[in-house]
Amino acid sequence: MTEVDEIAYLGRSAHALREGGEGVRLMPPEKESWRGNWRVFQLARIEAMVGETETAIDHLEYLLSIPFDLTVAELRIDPAWDPLRGDQRFEALIEH
Repeated sequence: MTEVDEIAYLGRSAHALREGGEGVRLMPPEKESWRGNWRVFQLARIEAMVGETETAIDHLEYLLSIPFDLTVAELRIDPAWDPLRGDQRFEALIEH
């Protein structure tokens, strides 16, 4: 768990989203592929935690479309994604 995850779990959603977005801004995938995409992954986790379902799923779709260390199987079993379960887009994403 990262410090930003802890901030999100404490209910400080705006702060967590701001920090996650800043991480992506400072290290975008265009600048450094693996680290930048890791930041996108972390932002998606934060978004899922705080109820930003649409943007979390947008980021997951992006990450699954490129070479990255994320699999559909991981999305199926990782409890971090539980807040997205039941959403039609997420369910369609993990069906494949």
